[in-house]
Amino acid sequence: MNDAPDIVRLADEALRAMQASLVARDLYCAEHPAVRLHEERAAASLSAALAAQAEIGVVAFEDRVVLGNTPLPAGRELLPGLFARLRERGSHALLFRRGVDLGQLRTVLAALAAPGAGLPDVPGIAFAHVDGVRTSGAAGGGHAPLPTPRQGRTPRAQSEALARLWAMLREHGQSQPDVVDSIVAEICAAVAVCGGAMAPLAELKSHDEYTFVHTINVGVLSAALAEAVGLGTELVHDVTAGALLHDVGKQAMPPEILNKNGQLNDEELAIMRRHPVEGARMLYGARHVPDTARIIALEHHMHIDGTGYPAQPPGWRIALQSQIVQIADVFDALRTDRPYRSAMPLDGALAILQKNAGKWFDEQLLAVFIERVVGARDRAAA
Repeated sequence: MNDAPDIVRLADEALRAMQASLVARDLYCAEHPAVRLHEERAAASLSAALAAQAEIGVVAFEDRVVLGNTPLPAGRELLPGLFARLRERGSHALLFRRGVDLGQLRTVLAALAAPGAGLPDVPGIAFAHVDGVRTSGAAGGGHAPLPTPRQGRTPRAQSEALARLWAMLREHGQSQPDVVDSIVAEICAAVAVCGGAMAPLAELKSHDEYTFVHTINVGVLSAALAEAVGLGTELVHDVTAGALLHDVGKQAMPPEILNKNGQLNDEELAIMRRHPVEGARMLYGARHVPDTARIIALEHHMHIDGTGYPAQPPGWRIALQSQIVQIADVFDALRTDRPYRSAMPLDGALAILQKNAGKWFDEQLLAVFIERVVGARDRAAA
């Protein structure tokens, strides 16, 4: 059947988008634009699939998710994410019916995001337990669950914890390893269950909102890129921790410059450009901070062509970890609303990144970021 591969692809895309919307709720909030974006994508993919087939059923086994007899490509990421939430509610099979709409999908996702909530009754989606099917997590199952971020702190609490950590580093030269490790664990879990396809968006107004939510965004993007280039678990952890601390030196900047509601003049910009050195100084004197984080704080505005700041000594080689965070930092800064300008459209942000390939950014690393982290579907939908 010619339509079968398209139905599998569309169902796979819909389930990925449903899972990504749940993760975005966990990391940010239900009203975050990334949540709406993924919900709309899921609804669009389901509508296209159901135009060709009146009903589509997917079942989660111990090591795969199948539609009919065909395993879905995203099965391994879906099992410990979306389907783990369904199993908690007694279901491991989903049936989508023609006519399911965005409202019904949002009702289901809201229930799956709420701890302890049951499964809602909506006409376009049915839930089932199939007798005789061994599901992931059953006795003897061979699938090792990935972590999920659902038990983590709220987005506001994440930002507040990060703000307290930065202040402690500035005032006392000490770190709280449990704060960094807990947020890193939540970010890495989110990236794991989304298969690396996380390109967060933010609608922010104040400087404090921008600083700390942008920092969480950079952590998500850095973790995804570190995973995509094949860094091991410990290095991904350290890169993510470095992303959370990369701008800590801004705590040493004068408040009137830090909180200016507009672009900085040349003198103010020169002062602000001291923040990488200040951040590295804070972190080099702090305990419980990975060496990688200290390097990232110093290097995250240095470019591979020798430009950027602070000035590089002759022969300096910028660490891969710093290059990862720099790409994530620039991308999210371009894509985020600021008090003095609106967020740049995705195509425009990518054009600036690509214009600086081989100058600011390593070309191969940037290509991986665009293809594996931002993703072709994100570009097409922008």
